[in-house]
Amino acid sequence: MKNLVKTFVLSAIVALTAFSFGPAAKAYSPFLSASRSGDGIYLSVSGGAPSTHFVIYYTVSGSSIAQALDFPNFRTDYNGNFSSTISGAGQAFGIGTQLYAQFSNSDRTPTVYLDSGSSCGYYGCSVGQISFSENNLFMNTGQSRQVTIYNSYNYGSNSYYIQNISNNNVINATLAGYANILNLEAKSSGTASVTVCQYNYSGNCGTLYVTVNQTVGSWSLSQTSITVGPGQSASLTANFPYIFSGSLYEGSNSNPSVATVGFSGSTIYVYGHNSGNANISICYSGSCNNLYVTVSGSSGSLSLSQSSVTLNQGQNTIITIYDSSSYSSALYVSNNTSSSVVIPTLSGHSLNLYGNAAGYSTVTVCRNSPYACVNVYVTVNSGSFSQTVYFLTNSLSRITLGQYYSFQLQASGGTPPYTYSLVDGQLPSGLSLSSSGQIFGTVQNPVNVNFTVRVTDYYGRSAQASFAISSDNVLGASSYANGTLLNENGTIYIVYKNTKTGFVSAAAFLGLGFKFENAISVVSGIPYSGYSVTTANAAHPWGSWIKSGQTVYFVHELGLIPITDWNTFLNNGGNGSLVVPANSYDFQLPILSVMVANDARLR
Repeated sequence: MKNLVKTFVLSAIVALTAFSFGPAAKAYSPFLSASRSGDGIYLSVSGGAPSTHFVIYYTVSGSSIAQALDFPNFRTDYNGNFSSTISGAGQAFGIGTQLYAQFSNSDRTPTVYLDSGSSCGYYGCSVGQISFSENNLFMNTGQSRQVTIYNSYNYGSNSYYIQNISNNNVINATLAGYANILNLEAKSSGTASVTVCQYNYSGNCGTLYVTVNQTVGSWSLSQTSITVGPGQSASLTANFPYIFSGSLYEGSNSNPSVATVGFSGSTIYVYGHNSGNANISICYSGSCNNLYVTVSGSSGSLSLSQSSVTLNQGQNTIITIYDSSSYSSALYVSNNTSSSVVIPTLSGHSLNLYGNAAGYSTVTVCRNSPYACVNVYVTVNSGSFSQTVYFLTNSLSRITLGQYYSFQLQASGGTPPYTYSLVDGQLPSGLSLSSSGQIFGTVQNPVNVNFTVRVTDYYGRSAQASFAISSDNVLGASSYANGTLLNENGTIYIVYKNTKTGFVSAAAFLGLGFKFENAISVVSGIPYSGYSVTTANAAHPWGSWIKSGQTVYFVHELGLIPITDWNTFLNNGGNGSLVVPANSYDFQLPILSVMVANDARLR
């Protein structure tokens, strides 16, 4: 500020309230720009009243007090313009300083932000960003939607205006008064963008992208009648000749004690309860189709070799579960009223019960298809029981190359908790063993290994078991998950349904968002698809996992399959590191029904 004092009179800087101005004359729209010039500040005023004096008001970053800078030469010329450099002012006007010019005729300029040179509103400088509850929207003609506007900058008035609609023939957009709700009405098929800005902050805007599909015909069910057994479930699909973007719901059910339905996207799940018939109305946006459900067959029952068990603390016993039905549905432990008292472990039709602490518990074992349950009542006494530790697990489940693997080792005897450790051999590259006995990770290459695991109980008693992983229990020694990137002798491929599609150039590969570090170097032996990726200016190749907003899609040969949750993504071989941003070409493809667990369309 020292140089500033040398050049100008220090007393020219006065308080904001020390000025009053006369009545306004002819209205002008002056504009101020400010930028750094060496150790000074270059000021330029245009569009002001001719030969009119003005004062510069400035607020430094971190302060709410505006100060005034007034010099005799602060006066526009005959054309209403002014420009000058204030030497030595660069240090006083720190980073983040805001400025505006107040004229003696009551005109003033918008505020400017010194270090960005950007224009701001009359209430300050906006550094926020407008976004929407949905940034990429898919609609059918005639459909209406509401989108919420979010604003990360909350200074000043939170009212908005529509700056631009790129195609008024496709979409009509209105704001609900001054609220943060944007109303959209799909008029005809095509694409359009809607830009919304904040009043007084023309630089604070956001753009919403809309795709409208032509509504043709009516929707239907993949089948109008279905038969299930008691306790069984089945599924069918709602078929739409246009983009499905709403929700299915049950309109009526003539006999809910016989069967009920549930929904996931365009998939309908039918649950059989008791023998009989039910007529269920399935609806979408007021239009309904009827589904006739027949539930037949005997549910059978479950029974036990012992319905009540008494154990000492540290003791275990095994009881047998008998199934009188003709079904072969797997059993599972549905409930344990006191998990600290007894630890149940189920293997086929054998239920192992371990007395962990004194008390009482009821263990419930169930069967899903058809549904049935049975209870065993357990009493654990406080007396100790010496027992050796042993493994319940004698082999591992199958592993699939390129897919995430998780398997829990099981032990019994002794006193839990158990601790597991690797004592001989090694796990395949990509797999790890946790202290709780979980083997997890992803195997990328064919393996043939042997290893030994030790389990140790609370008192240090232990047991060991040896396991082998070879081509006999590894699925797809030459099989890879969809979306896997392969580097074979310098050529990059992407896997789709166990075939590979090559990229002809690094530009095509990188331009679509893929990364070289995610490609695994192998000689896969899987067949070539016959297709090549030649450019990044196209939709992503089949097998890609792409993301738009918060939604991940799988690129299928028939279109895009949306994925509603992370578990479904992992269940179908998804790998988070292989997800890449979607582009505009992707959304020229049809949107298919949502992905389900073990989705057959990916095989």
